[in-house]
Amino acid sequence: MEGSGWRRCRLTVAVMLVSVCLPAQAIVNIERLRIEEPEQGWSGTLRWGIDGDRGNTDQLSFSTALSAYWRRDRHQVMGFFSREFGRSRDVKNKDRTFFHGRYIRKQTARWSWEGYVQRQSDQFRRLEQRSLIGGGGRFQITRTDQTAQTVGVGVFRSREAYDQTVVASQQKEIAWRLSTYWVFRWQLAEHLTLANTLYLQPKVDRTGDVRLAEQLSLVAELTEHLELNLTLDALYDSDPPRLVAGQTALEKADVSYKTRLAYHF
Repeated sequence: MEGSGWRRCRLTVAVMLVSVCLPAQAIVNIERLRIEEPEQGWSGTLRWGIDGDRGNTDQLSFSTALSAYWRRDRHQVMGFFSREFGRSRDVKNKDRTFFHGRYIRKQTARWSWEGYVQRQSDQFRRLEQRSLIGGGGRFQITRTDQTAQTVGVGVFRSREAYDQTVVASQQKEIAWRLSTYWVFRWQLAEHLTLANTLYLQPKVDRTGDVRLAEQLSLVAELTEHLELNLTLDALYDSDPPRLVAGQTALEKADVSYKTRLAYHF
């Protein structure tokens, strides 16, 4: 969008090749959305995806996501919104909404302060609402042409509300959690990148209640417009919500892996 300060937006059509997923994660990896040095002014990315199966399994799902970035000198703002909806044999089986907004102030080339807000819901994980507000610091340990390492530490206040028809835990939980993370990126070759993100989020008043998330991804740029993305996600929650009698208990660990082709134009 020339003349408006916007970068060329990308519309992404993702084709699912392999996907094995357990319940949606409570920790969302924001690092995959971050641009370290966005252009001055406004820029953005628009993504759209469709996945489907026909035959023994009859299902169709849609997703859309919008990322927006603003930068002026040391000040940056980023926002992300996504919506997912799916049906299986004409019955809805996916309904997720997610929003994240973040302000970043760069103090030096390596050190930044951040503040953020987030809100999400997932009908089929019985999560009616999860909202949080928090902040902290981010420090870039190393950065070369091939690798980069970054760590972050902060604290946030979260509020979670679950569907009480299936969840036996208290309807609303308000908690303070520490948020620490480590990010590593390695440029294996000119068009091949390996990225790893690790989150650790213990409760402030009960450190034995901890959430741990790990994401490992490999991105291969096949052509100027086509890329292959392999992703492995793992989540551990030491104290998942307890369900009412008759419902299958939630596992403490979730694992998912995906292989996707993405076309940018």
